[in-house]
Amino acid sequence: MSSFNNDRQEVDAWATLQSVMNKKILIIDDEPMVLAALKKLMGKELGNPDLILCANDLESAQKIAKINQDLAIVMVDFSLPHGNSLYFLEWMARSHPSTVRIVISGLIDLQTISAEIQKGLVHRFFSKPWDNNLFLTQIQECFLQHQQLTMATTDAITQLGNLRSMQEQLKIESERAERHNRPFSVAMLDVDYFRKLNEEIGHPAANQLLFQIAQSIKNSLRSIDYAFRFGGDEFAIVLPDTKAKDAFEVAERIRKNVTQIKFPGLSTELSVSIGLSHFPEHGNKPEPLLEKADHALYEAKHRGRNQTVIAPM
Repeated sequence: MSSFNNDRQEVDAWATLQSVMNKKILIIDDEPMVLAALKKLMGKELGNPDLILCANDLESAQKIAKINQDLAIVMVDFSLPHGNSLYFLEWMARSHPSTVRIVISGLIDLQTISAEIQKGLVHRFFSKPWDNNLFLTQIQECFLQHQQLTMATTDAITQLGNLRSMQEQLKIESERAERHNRPFSVAMLDVDYFRKLNEEIGHPAANQLLFQIAQSIKNSLRSIDYAFRFGGDEFAIVLPDTKAKDAFEVAERIRKNVTQIKFPGLSTELSVSIGLSHFPEHGNKPEPLLEKADHALYEAKHRGRNQTVIAPM
Protein backbone atom coordinates (compact mmCIF):
# COMPACT_ATOMS: atom_id res chain seq x y z
CA MET A 1 0.00 0.00 0.00
CA SER A 2 2.82 2.40 0.89
CA SER A 3 4.49 1.69 -2.47
CA PHE A 4 1.22 2.47 -4.27
CA ASN A 5 0.83 5.73 -2.33
CA ASN A 6 4.38 6.76 -3.12
CA ASP A 7 3.83 6.07 -6.81
CA ARG A 8 0.59 8.03 -6.70
CA GLN A 9 2.34 10.97 -5.04
CA GLU A 10 5.03 10.94 -7.72
CA VAL A 11 2.38 10.94 -10.47
CA ASP A 12 0.52 13.80 -8.78
CA ALA A 13 3.74 15.78 -8.37
CA TRP A 14 4.63 15.25 -12.03
CA ALA A 15 1.13 16.32 -13.14
CA THR A 16 1.43 19.45 -11.03
CA LEU A 17 4.86 20.18 -12.50
CA GLN A 18 3.59 19.72 -16.05
CA SER A 19 0.70 22.11 -15.39
CA VAL A 20 3.01 24.96 -14.33
CA MET A 21 5.84 24.31 -16.80
CA ASN A 22 3.94 25.96 -19.65
CA LYS A 23 4.71 29.44 -18.32
CA LYS A 24 7.47 31.75 -19.45
CA ILE A 25 11.03 32.27 -18.27
CA LEU A 26 12.90 35.56 -18.73
CA ILE A 27 16.71 35.46 -18.92
CA ILE A 28 18.84 38.62 -18.77
CA ASP A 29 22.52 38.34 -19.65
CA ASP A 30 24.88 40.49 -21.73
CA GLU A 31 26.71 37.44 -23.13
CA PRO A 32 25.01 36.15 -26.33
CA MET A 33 26.53 32.67 -25.90
CA VAL A 34 25.05 32.36 -22.40
CA LEU A 35 21.61 33.43 -23.61
CA ALA A 36 21.76 30.99 -26.54
CA ALA A 37 22.89 28.10 -24.35
CA LEU A 38 20.23 28.65 -21.69
CA LYS A 39 17.47 29.15 -24.25
CA LYS A 40 18.43 25.89 -26.00
CA LEU A 41 18.75 23.94 -22.74
CA MET A 42 15.47 25.08 -21.16
CA GLY A 43 13.55 25.27 -24.44
CA LYS A 44 14.28 21.58 -25.01
CA GLU A 45 13.26 20.72 -21.43
CA LEU A 46 9.96 22.60 -21.71
CA GLY A 47 9.30 21.41 -25.24
CA ASN A 48 8.72 24.96 -26.45
CA PRO A 49 11.60 27.41 -27.03
CA ASP A 50 9.05 30.27 -27.35
CA LEU A 51 8.53 30.10 -23.58
CA ILE A 52 12.12 31.31 -23.07
CA LEU A 53 12.36 35.10 -23.37
CA CYS A 54 15.79 36.75 -23.56
CA ALA A 55 17.18 40.25 -23.01
CA ASN A 56 20.74 41.56 -22.93
CA ASP A 57 20.05 44.59 -20.73
CA LEU A 58 17.70 45.57 -17.89
CA GLU A 59 15.78 48.20 -19.85
CA SER A 60 14.76 45.64 -22.47
CA ALA A 61 14.01 43.11 -19.73
CA GLN A 62 11.63 45.53 -18.00
CA LYS A 63 9.74 46.13 -21.26
CA ILE A 64 9.40 42.37 -21.77
CA ALA A 65 8.22 41.82 -18.20
CA LYS A 66 5.58 44.56 -18.45
CA ILE A 67 3.82 42.76 -21.31
CA ASN A 68 4.28 39.26 -19.83
CA GLN A 69 2.52 39.09 -16.47
CA ASP A 70 2.65 35.27 -16.50
CA LEU A 71 6.41 34.95 -15.95
CA ALA A 72 7.21 31.94 -13.78
CA ILE A 73 10.94 32.60 -13.46
CA VAL A 74 13.28 35.54 -14.04
CA MET A 75 17.01 34.86 -14.19
CA VAL A 76 19.40 37.82 -14.21
CA ASP A 77 23.17 38.08 -14.39
CA PHE A 78 24.44 39.92 -11.32
CA SER A 79 27.23 41.82 -13.09
CA LEU A 80 25.58 43.51 -16.05
CA PRO A 81 27.57 46.46 -17.44
CA HIS A 82 24.58 48.83 -17.43
CA GLY A 83 22.03 49.12 -14.63
CA ASN A 84 21.68 47.49 -11.23
CA SER A 85 20.39 43.93 -11.16
CA LEU A 86 19.15 44.23 -7.56
CA TYR A 87 17.08 47.32 -8.38
CA PHE A 88 15.55 45.36 -11.25
CA LEU A 89 14.71 42.48 -8.92
CA GLU A 90 13.12 44.96 -6.47
CA TRP A 91 10.88 46.10 -9.32
CA MET A 92 10.10 42.47 -10.23
CA ALA A 93 9.18 41.76 -6.60
CA ARG A 94 6.62 44.55 -6.76
CA SER A 95 5.26 43.95 -10.24
CA HIS A 96 5.48 40.13 -10.41
CA PRO A 97 5.38 38.89 -6.78
CA SER A 98 4.85 35.24 -7.71
CA THR A 99 7.76 35.12 -10.19
CA VAL A 100 10.78 33.20 -8.86
CA ARG A 101 13.81 35.54 -8.86
CA ILE A 102 17.17 33.95 -9.66
CA VAL A 103 20.64 35.51 -9.80
CA ILE A 104 23.17 33.79 -12.04
CA SER A 105 26.83 34.77 -12.04
CA GLY A 106 30.40 33.56 -12.17
CA LEU A 107 31.74 36.52 -10.22
CA ILE A 108 29.86 37.48 -7.09
CA ASP A 109 30.40 38.12 -3.40
CA LEU A 110 28.59 35.19 -1.73
CA GLN A 111 28.01 37.28 1.39
CA THR A 112 26.11 39.84 -0.72
CA ILE A 113 23.90 37.28 -2.42
CA SER A 114 23.26 35.48 0.90
CA ALA A 115 22.03 38.74 2.41
CA GLU A 116 19.63 39.29 -0.50
CA ILE A 117 18.32 35.73 -0.21
CA GLN A 118 17.72 36.21 3.53
CA LYS A 119 15.80 39.44 2.79
CA GLY A 120 13.63 37.57 0.27
CA LEU A 121 14.64 39.68 -2.73
CA VAL A 122 16.46 36.75 -4.36
CA HIS A 123 15.02 33.24 -4.22
CA ARG A 124 17.95 31.30 -5.67
CA PHE A 125 21.53 31.64 -6.90
CA PHE A 126 22.97 29.70 -9.85
CA SER A 127 26.70 29.80 -10.58
CA LYS A 128 28.46 29.93 -13.93
CA PRO A 129 29.41 27.55 -15.41
CA TRP A 130 26.57 25.18 -14.54
CA ASP A 131 25.94 21.46 -14.66
CA ASN A 132 23.03 20.86 -17.07
CA ASN A 133 21.35 18.07 -15.08
CA LEU A 134 21.56 19.92 -11.76
CA PHE A 135 20.44 23.14 -13.46
CA LEU A 136 17.31 21.52 -14.94
CA THR A 137 16.43 19.86 -11.62
CA GLN A 138 16.57 23.25 -9.91
CA ILE A 139 14.47 24.84 -12.66
CA GLN A 140 11.78 22.21 -12.04
CA GLU A 141 11.87 23.13 -8.34
CA CYS A 142 11.52 26.79 -9.31
CA PHE A 143 8.34 26.07 -11.27
CA LEU A 144 6.82 24.41 -8.20
CA GLN A 145 8.00 27.33 -6.07
CA HIS A 146 6.27 29.69 -8.53
CA GLN A 147 3.02 27.80 -8.05
CA GLN A 148 3.38 28.03 -4.26
CA LEU A 149 4.11 31.76 -4.48
CA THR A 150 1.06 32.25 -6.70
CA MET A 151 -1.20 30.46 -4.24
CA ALA A 152 0.34 32.35 -1.32
CA THR A 153 0.10 35.83 -2.86
CA THR A 154 -3.05 35.74 -5.02
CA ASP A 155 -6.67 36.18 -3.92
CA ALA A 156 -8.70 33.29 -5.35
CA ILE A 157 -11.84 35.34 -6.09
CA THR A 158 -10.43 38.52 -7.63
CA GLN A 159 -7.08 37.22 -8.90
CA LEU A 160 -5.45 40.32 -7.42
CA GLY A 161 -2.72 40.20 -4.82
CA ASN A 162 -3.95 39.16 -1.38
CA LEU A 163 -3.46 40.82 2.01
CA ARG A 164 -0.12 39.12 2.61
CA SER A 165 1.13 40.21 -0.79
CA MET A 166 -0.02 43.78 -0.14
CA GLN A 167 1.79 43.92 3.20
CA GLU A 168 5.02 42.67 1.65
CA GLN A 169 4.86 45.03 -1.33
CA LEU A 170 3.92 48.03 0.79
CA LYS A 171 6.95 47.36 2.99
CA ILE A 172 9.20 47.16 -0.08
CA GLU A 173 7.73 50.36 -1.52
CA SER A 174 8.08 52.25 1.78
CA GLU A 175 11.73 51.27 2.10
CA ARG A 176 12.42 52.16 -1.53
CA ALA A 177 10.70 55.56 -1.25
CA GLU A 178 12.57 56.41 1.93
CA ARG A 179 15.91 55.27 0.51
CA HIS A 180 15.55 57.26 -2.70
CA ASN A 181 13.45 60.13 -1.30
CA ARG A 182 10.60 59.41 -3.73
CA PRO A 183 6.86 59.97 -3.17
CA PHE A 184 4.21 57.29 -3.35
CA SER A 185 0.52 57.02 -2.51
CA VAL A 186 -1.84 54.46 -1.00
CA ALA A 187 -5.54 54.12 -1.84
CA MET A 188 -8.17 52.22 0.12
CA LEU A 189 -11.34 51.42 -1.83
CA ASP A 190 -14.66 50.05 -0.62
CA VAL A 191 -17.72 48.99 -2.66
CA ASP A 192 -20.72 51.11 -1.66
CA TYR A 193 -23.67 49.21 -0.13
CA PHE A 194 -22.01 45.87 -0.86
CA ARG A 195 -23.88 44.03 1.89
CA LYS A 196 -27.17 45.07 0.29
CA LEU A 197 -25.88 44.05 -3.15
CA ASN A 198 -24.81 40.69 -1.75
CA GLU A 199 -28.30 40.05 -0.40
CA GLU A 200 -29.84 41.19 -3.67
CA ILE A 201 -27.90 39.00 -6.10
CA GLY A 202 -26.66 36.20 -3.83
CA HIS A 203 -23.18 35.24 -2.64
CA PRO A 204 -21.91 33.40 -5.79
CA ALA A 205 -22.97 36.29 -8.04
CA ALA A 206 -21.46 38.77 -5.58
CA ASN A 207 -18.11 36.99 -5.93
CA GLN A 208 -18.38 37.32 -9.71
CA LEU A 209 -19.13 41.00 -9.23
CA LEU A 210 -16.02 41.41 -7.06
CA PHE A 211 -13.98 39.84 -9.86
CA GLN A 212 -15.38 42.31 -12.40
CA ILE A 213 -14.66 45.22 -10.06
CA ALA A 214 -11.11 43.93 -9.58
CA GLN A 215 -10.61 43.76 -13.35
CA SER A 216 -11.97 47.30 -13.73
CA ILE A 217 -9.52 48.52 -11.07
CA LYS A 218 -6.62 46.70 -12.73
CA ASN A 219 -7.48 48.09 -16.16
CA SER A 220 -7.68 51.62 -14.72
CA LEU A 221 -4.17 51.53 -13.30
CA ARG A 222 -0.88 52.49 -14.85
CA SER A 223 1.78 49.85 -15.48
CA ILE A 224 3.66 50.92 -12.32
CA ASP A 225 0.66 50.55 -9.97
CA TYR A 226 -0.42 47.54 -7.91
CA ALA A 227 -3.86 46.44 -6.74
CA PHE A 228 -4.74 44.04 -3.92
CA ARG A 229 -7.85 42.66 -2.27
CA PHE A 230 -7.62 43.87 1.31
CA GLY A 231 -10.54 41.75 2.50
CA GLY A 232 -14.30 41.47 1.95
CA ASP A 233 -15.25 44.22 -0.49
CA GLU A 234 -12.20 46.37 0.32
CA PHE A 235 -9.26 46.87 -2.03
CA ALA A 236 -5.86 48.48 -1.51
CA ILE A 237 -3.83 50.15 -4.25
CA VAL A 238 -0.16 51.14 -4.15
CA LEU A 239 0.85 53.99 -6.48
CA PRO A 240 4.67 54.30 -6.71
CA ASP A 241 6.34 57.61 -7.59
CA THR A 242 2.97 59.35 -7.30
CA LYS A 243 2.16 62.66 -5.63
CA ALA A 244 -1.27 63.61 -4.26
CA LYS A 245 -2.60 65.30 -7.41
CA ASP A 246 -1.67 62.39 -9.68
CA ALA A 247 -2.96 59.81 -7.18
CA PHE A 248 -6.29 61.62 -7.04
CA GLU A 249 -6.56 61.44 -10.85
CA VAL A 250 -5.89 57.69 -10.81
CA ALA A 251 -8.42 57.15 -8.02
CA GLU A 252 -11.07 59.16 -9.87
CA ARG A 253 -10.47 57.15 -13.03
CA ILE A 254 -11.02 53.96 -11.05
CA ARG A 255 -14.17 55.32 -9.41
CA LYS A 256 -15.71 56.46 -12.71
CA ASN A 257 -14.85 53.22 -14.51
CA VAL A 258 -16.50 51.12 -11.78
CA THR A 259 -19.77 53.02 -12.28
CA GLN A 260 -19.76 51.79 -15.90
CA ILE A 261 -19.91 48.11 -14.88
CA LYS A 262 -23.21 46.53 -15.89
CA PHE A 263 -24.05 43.45 -13.85
CA PRO A 264 -27.29 41.46 -14.11
CA GLY A 265 -29.61 41.68 -11.13
CA LEU A 266 -28.43 45.02 -9.74
CA SER A 267 -31.22 47.51 -9.10
CA THR A 268 -28.86 50.47 -8.51
CA GLU A 269 -25.71 51.86 -10.11
CA LEU A 270 -22.51 50.36 -8.81
CA SER A 271 -20.12 52.76 -7.06
CA VAL A 272 -17.06 52.83 -4.81
CA SER A 273 -15.63 55.18 -2.20
CA ILE A 274 -11.87 55.82 -2.07
CA GLY A 275 -9.48 57.21 0.55
CA LEU A 276 -5.94 58.37 -0.23
CA SER A 277 -2.77 58.85 1.80
CA HIS A 278 0.72 59.85 0.70
CA PHE A 279 4.34 59.25 1.60
CA PRO A 280 5.90 61.09 3.37
CA GLU A 281 3.12 63.56 4.34
CA HIS A 282 1.00 60.96 6.14
CA GLY A 283 3.79 58.70 7.37
CA ASN A 284 6.90 56.85 6.27
CA LYS A 285 5.80 53.35 7.32
CA PRO A 286 3.03 51.08 5.97
CA GLU A 287 0.87 51.17 9.10
CA PRO A 288 0.21 54.94 9.33
CA LEU A 289 -0.24 55.18 5.55
CA LEU A 290 -2.90 52.45 5.59
CA GLU A 291 -4.55 53.96 8.66
CA LYS A 292 -4.76 57.45 7.13
CA ALA A 293 -6.08 56.08 3.81
CA ASP A 294 -8.68 54.03 5.73
CA HIS A 295 -9.81 57.11 7.68
CA ALA A 296 -10.11 59.04 4.42
CA LEU A 297 -12.19 56.18 2.99
CA TYR A 298 -14.66 56.39 5.88
CA GLU A 299 -14.81 60.14 5.44
CA ALA A 300 -15.77 59.53 1.79
CA LYS A 301 -18.55 57.23 3.05
CA HIS A 302 -19.66 59.85 5.58
CA ARG A 303 -19.85 62.53 2.86
CA GLY A 304 -22.27 60.46 0.80
CA ARG A 305 -20.16 57.76 -0.91
CA ASN A 306 -19.08 57.48 -4.57
CA GLN A 307 -16.19 59.92 -4.16
CA THR A 308 -12.46 60.18 -3.45
CA VAL A 309 -11.14 61.85 -0.30
CA ILE A 310 -7.50 62.69 0.49
CA ALA A 311 -6.48 62.28 4.14
CA PRO A 312 -5.95 65.60 5.97
CA MET A 313 -2.40 66.60 6.91
